[in-house]
Amino acid sequence: MKGEEVSISCSGVVLALSFAEHLEAKGDVQGLLFGAVTKSSRSDVSDSGTTTVQRTAINVQTFEPFTFLDGAGTVDNAAVEAAAAAHPTQQLLGWFAFRANSPLRPSLRELHVHEQMETLPALQGRLGGLHPTLAIMTTSSCQNASTHSFDYRFLSRASSRSEMEALPLCITNLKHDSQAEYGSFAAASQPSRALGSLLPLLQGPAAAVASLESFAQELQGRLSELVGEVQAQRREEAEMLAVLEPLRERHAALLAAM
Repeated sequence: MKGEEVSISCSGVVLALSFAEHLEAKGDVQGLLFGAVTKSSRSDVSDSGTTTVQRTAINVQTFEPFTFLDGAGTVDNAAVEAAAAAHPTQQLLGWFAFRANSPLRPSLRELHVHEQMETLPALQGRLGGLHPTLAIMTTSSCQNASTHSFDYRFLSRASSRSEMEALPLCITNLKHDSQAEYGSFAAASQPSRALGSLLPLLQGPAAAVASLESFAQELQGRLSELVGEVQAQRREEAEMLAVLEPLRERHAALLAAM
């Protein structure tokens, strides 16, 4: 739309965790995007007059893996409505598709799905005229698998008659601020269900880790004992050599006198 600027941002932590989740899956992953939309306006003053520019800032906060398609690529409107209702503090922004070793351009099936998403009441009523966003995510590796690449592209339409265009993603991270501001920081994103199931494992060391740490401590103690024994044997050897050296000298003198 002329006179309108659309920007999209995402936390680096959220994006990295999303890639980690998708890599754990056995195949392609589809899901929904949730976050927040902020609209504002600014006035640009020039010699020709004043122009008001509408600004829309999209903040992606959650990549929710979710099955809302059938085998033919038909969107289940009821499933999308239920997923949106499960995120009351966030807005439904669109959807994403993760597929490994593939180009960052939408397939015909994805274009068909996106056309359905644009007409869903669950999106039209919540975005306020803004078209839904499609995030394409992929990963690839070089021939010897020494380097892995993680790529993404966010696409949307400016209007119903325009083509899908790529939106530059701004990755936001924590900054060095004052201690008071850091103490008042609160995460705006909600962890997905898959991440929630991992939280108990991350809160304490796993049994295997504790067993390895115990084994390492015992091994370190045994190595310390062996080092002490070797040092004691070296001291004893030095003392014996100190006693034998005068005897060798006396024996050599007797042999020379004979």
